[in-house]
Amino acid sequence: MKDIADAMIKGSRMSLIYSIILFGITLFPILRDGICYSSTLEYIHIAMSFICSIALFSNQNKPYSLYKVFHLFFLFFFCIAPILQYKNQVMLLDTLFVEREYIETSVVLLLVLILFNVGYFVSYKQIKIHRRKSRKIDQTIENKRTIYLLLIISIAICVFNFYLNNFNIMSLLVREDVFKSRVEMNQIADLVIDKLLRPMPMILFLSSLIYKTERWVKCLFAISFFLTTPFTGMPRNAAAAMYIPVLLWCVPFFQRKNVFILTLTLGLLVVFPFLNNFRVLTSINDISFDLNFDQFEDLNFDSYSMFMRVISGNVITNGYQFLGVLLFWVPRSLWTSKPMGSGFYVAETTHLSFNNISMPYFGEGYINWGYLGVVLFAIVLAYVLAKLDKKYWTYTHYQGKTINKIKYFMLLGLLMFILRGDLLSSFAYTIGYMVSFEITKRIVQGKQ
Repeated sequence: MKDIADAMIKGSRMSLIYSIILFGITLFPILRDGICYSSTLEYIHIAMSFICSIALFSNQNKPYSLYKVFHLFFLFFFCIAPILQYKNQVMLLDTLFVEREYIETSVVLLLVLILFNVGYFVSYKQIKIHRRKSRKIDQTIENKRTIYLLLIISIAICVFNFYLNNFNIMSLLVREDVFKSRVEMNQIADLVIDKLLRPMPMILFLSSLIYKTERWVKCLFAISFFLTTPFTGMPRNAAAAMYIPVLLWCVPFFQRKNVFILTLTLGLLVVFPFLNNFRVLTSINDISFDLNFDQFEDLNFDSYSMFMRVISGNVITNGYQFLGVLLFWVPRSLWTSKPMGSGFYVAETTHLSFNNISMPYFGEGYINWGYLGVVLFAIVLAYVLAKLDKKYWTYTHYQGKTINKIKYFMLLGLLMFILRGDLLSSFAYTIGYMVSFEITKRIVQGKQ
């Protein structure tokens, strides 16, 4: 008993040390000199950074969770990026916001952060999880036809994806339009293929690792997965949903205390800027391996400025944008006035020069119902994440390697997409990925 108590004290002490170190690091961009200075803004962002740093390394028994992913996003996109943009007077989309607008937006976000944490912990305590018997996959299946059927499905999707790219390998591996060679499809077909079929090889690959089968079979699953969803040729939000499950499933090291959060932090600072090479690539010589911290001042970190834009412009649609999210599956040919993504809508409404922009989750709340919408979106998000986290950490996590874990791992990556937005795209992706998971799960379990 004494050893357990000592371990808990040691774990708490290490969590505090990691939190202090991270908080200290974030003070460098928050307190650094720039063109402009605002002590009020600094104090607000110091408070937000402190809350996020504590949250990220809290509860050592849950080294990864949706709760921690939320705070990681908040730290980078709402704490660090905006203070750098303000101090250096960055004009995203040719707009220069004043100190008053920054302070108003940051106060709202600080209150949202507090409201989310209160809502999360109250919900986590009150939610009751009813355990259900999990149907485990037989690891000693004698009938090889089952695993071969799954392999054929995975390879077929891979080949079909090659066909859609006109069998052009560069079209698969690079996002730049110069190399893209896609077969023309209507909106519904594109939605089904991109959101339902493409995730299946990843789910089938991870499921195949549960089986006791030949190594060459597992290698074929892995190859078909990568060729269907190469991380260099995907939007970074989709890549996170695909490759976070692979890391957590295949490399147990990433499930150790603090490793997951440290890895994601490294990903946002190093890996994501590297992947951005493939978005604007025109030549292989253009690939850069330099650490580019100027990324906090470009459109990849426009979440804060877009939230500030809808607040300062008081852009409210009284729920019309949210209606488009709920009915994302209705084709525009049948609903000609169907809402566009909120980022596009704001760009058109405020006459911006560029309209392919995102809208953060809390900006979606404001654009629908003003400050009431922000509060509602924060409460709903806190409840949903608390329920998913509690279900996983009180039940699913202790089942061993079951297919249900893959679903939670996918949500860890999808949450980053949802928080950055826009909600129309991220909601469609999330629903599509979850439906794809359920279909694949039935295929895997239904043949036993």
